[in-house]
Amino acid sequence: MFDRRTGRRAGDPDLLDAKSGLAGEYDGDYHWELAQSTADNRRQERLEGLGLTIVRVTALDMRSPAQLVARLRTAYARARRVKRRDWFILRSGPLVR
Repeated sequence: MFDRRTGRRAGDPDLLDAKSGLAGEYDGDYHWELAQSTADNRRQERLEGLGLTIVRVTALDMRSPAQLVARLRTAYARARRVKRRDWFILRSGPLVR
C-alpha cells in the first residue's frame, strides 16, 4: 500500500478490500507487546490518514462469528462514507496458478 501524495510505502494491512477501502488487521498474542502495539497503532493511524477504514480482529472475535459479521458490516458502511482515497496498491499476478 502506497501514499498517493508521496509515492512512499505506507504499510500493508493483513486483509484489504481495495474496492471498499476496508482493511482488516488480525492481532495475535504478540500484538499486545508494547513495541508491537506501538507499531500497530502508528501504522493504523497512517493508513486511516490515507482514507482506509480499519477493523481489528482477535482470536476472541473469531469465537463470536455473528458479532464479527455485524462489526464488519458496520465497518463497510463507514468505509463507503469515506471520500478521500490517498492510497494505491500495486497489483501483481495471481498468487496461485
